[in-house]
Amino acid sequence: QRTRRATKKATKAEAIEAVRKMLCGQPPRTSGATLTDEEFIAIQRSYFEKQKTGRDRPESCDASLDAVLEAISAFKTISGLEHVSLASPDDCERFQTAALKLPANWRRPPEHKYGRTKLLSPFTLYKWLGALQGAFERANHRAGKKCVRGVVPQEKLLTRNCWNEFTWIPKPRTKPRKFNHRELLELIKYFRTTWPGVTAAELMLKVFAWSWARRREVAAIKFEDIRIVDGNYYVDLATKRQGEKWFRLPVSVYEELVKIKTDSPYVFAALSEQLRTHHKTKGNLNAARQVMDYSPANSGRWFYERVKAWSSGDSYVHMLRKTIMQMARAGEDVNLAVAKDASVTKGVMLGHYVSEDDPEMRAKADRMYRRICDGLTPKVAEAFGHRRSGTEEIERQLRDAVAEKDWERAKRLSGQLAKQGRHAG
Repeated sequence: QRTRRATKKATKAEAIEAVRKMLCGQPPRTSGATLTDEEFIAIQRSYFEKQKTGRDRPESCDASLDAVLEAISAFKTISGLEHVSLASPDDCERFQTAALKLPANWRRPPEHKYGRTKLLSPFTLYKWLGALQGAFERANHRAGKKCVRGVVPQEKLLTRNCWNEFTWIPKPRTKPRKFNHRELLELIKYFRTTWPGVTAAELMLKVFAWSWARRREVAAIKFEDIRIVDGNYYVDLATKRQGEKWFRLPVSVYEELVKIKTDSPYVFAALSEQLRTHHKTKGNLNAARQVMDYSPANSGRWFYERVKAWSSGDSYVHMLRKTIMQMARAGEDVNLAVAKDASVTKGVMLGHYVSEDDPEMRAKADRMYRRICDGLTPKVAEAFGHRRSGTEEIERQLRDAVAEKDWERAKRLSGQLAKQGRHAG
């Protein structure tokens, strides 16, 4: 019958114990059929290697793999299981409960100089739950196309996903923490005064602002990713989830990036040597020797720690992404309706009906650039490299008037622009 399951045990006592584990939710396994941790991780690596196929910049896949491996390590350490593949729904539930009671620095020994801190964030735990659910699905031969096959024998693959069989904690929600204009100016001042000569750090902050991108995405930008079109500078960026996107840089920021260019393809590669020079100037020779050669992961982490140190642990790099998106939204004076009239989802439209080539990418980057400029105060925009023209405010009002179909206002503003153009000529 289809409901029969073999215990694969030699003696009656072993078979009874196997049946007991079946009824308790833990499937029986022999030592030879157990999916080891090494094999389980090999499945994850194989999956993300497959995701890199056809991608010019696979850094986003590496970041996702790191997140999965971190979750697996946390689950194994906290649960105490010999092999994570033997987990039952009860083990998952106990892991969830135990994790919420741990301090944020739970990996450090009790005698560590920092001692106990606040408890582990529910956001961190929820991220682990999602990563583990996906990891087990890749090793589950009943998961259809989600299962990664060919890495381990068929009989070693899982037959269920225990992360689907218990109640997760509610998804944490909180009001996004963002920087205000004063804090953005103070952050630039911090890098200029605390890290003098490390101009790559200040430039990284500026690129974060104009790109609304993630940490590793910014740190991994190469000079070959920069496109020059009609005198404007764009970066063709590979994102973690949205695929390809373009963003526009102010001319002054691009010129500063060229000044620090090295033999490395990465635009911020000068950071490592600048840090060594900084520490030597301060007399910290040991710190200078510890500076590693440039890599996106190391530089991104260094920048993250500096922002955290500036705010005494109250701020983090991802807040820059939230801040710029909020300011770009605030800079839009009208609500643009997109794709609703077509009665299809955005994914279907982009996947089956239209494509976004370079002109579309450039147009989107220009629109986002204008929104960011409109959202920033003139002082902040100038500090981050944007040079405002004399007609910029009139141009913004004209765009709003056209979007609102206020033709009388648009005619008056067009006349003002033409008049200023004649005076400039």
